[in-house]
Amino acid sequence: MTAPTSPSTVPLSKRGAAVLFVAAVSYVAWLVLWAFGATAIALGSALSRRPMPREFWLGDWWQWIVAASAAILVLALAVRWRHTRVAAFVWLGSILGLGTISALLIQFNWTVPFSVLLAAAVCFWINRLWSRAA
Repeated sequence: MTAPTSPSTVPLSKRGAAVLFVAAVSYVAWLVLWAFGATAIALGSALSRRPMPREFWLGDWWQWIVAASAAILVLALAVRWRHTRVAAFVWLGSILGLGTISALLIQFNWTVPFSVLLAAAVCFWINRLWSRAA
């Protein structure tokens, strides 16, 4: 697979929709995969005067990887970067990583596959837009 030599010709309206989808899916995935569960466990630890489990540092750091990859993807969509498809798959991988951490540390429930599948759908839609425009 070779990257196009010129920026993509995806219309502004579709790029704008992709930016909104990426931002919304990133926020919702972060909320349901990490923020709600980690907050509940932190509150339970504080009320019971037990320390937080040490493994939670991994999720605390990984949420920043999700935020950074989402920001890079939004920027790539906005400026028509030729490596937008790669950025989309990195973003999907970061959400998949947060889902794995959430499943291992908090619990595995319907939110993990739902968030990952939603992110995968947006990622493959972006890939389709860029491959058509190439």
